[in-house]
Amino acid sequence: MKIRKYRRKELLGIIPNLKNKTLLDIGASNCYSFNWAYNRLAKNNGKNIILVDINYGKEINKYIFSENAICADAKDLPFKNNNFDIVTSGWLLDYFKGKELEKVVNESSRVIKPKGYFIGDVPVHPEKTEEDIILFTRKFQPQIEEYRKLMQNNNLKILQDGLGFENYEIVNHLVYYFVAQKA
Repeated sequence: MKIRKYRRKELLGIIPNLKNKTLLDIGASNCYSFNWAYNRLAKNNGKNIILVDINYGKEINKYIFSENAICADAKDLPFKNNNFDIVTSGWLLDYFKGKELEKVVNESSRVIKPKGYFIGDVPVHPEKTEEDIILFTRKFQPQIEEYRKLMQNNNLKILQDGLGFENYEIVNHLVYYFVAQKA
């Protein structure tokens, strides 16, 4: 897998028609990881966009669509099956390992409508060094293969993925990025 520069906006560009789509941003925190998607998709004052983070509390007023920000666990999403056209996850999956990671990907897939999309990026660990960039295949391939396998096991076909960096955001990590579509 070749390392390349990428932009989150490019990932959304794979989706053919964004009109009237619903979006769930899991692990939205206060970074606005996918704020470009919010701006592009917002309809009816953003009512088609839901932000979820387990740490929401007093900070909730800081968000663009604060009335749609929900405190919830990514491993147990409070939404019905097949509810969203797009689920985004920026820098979230690396917080989970093993069965917890499996549950997060399973829940993401569960709430995506058929033919809907799962888009995200996740830092690969450990932090990058010159040696990491040269030898990345050996170090990061098992972590990337775990993400790929979990998506495949949850009826998510990867349309595009890669290893790269977005230079104005990511300083010390290479990032695995993906766009997957639910069967």
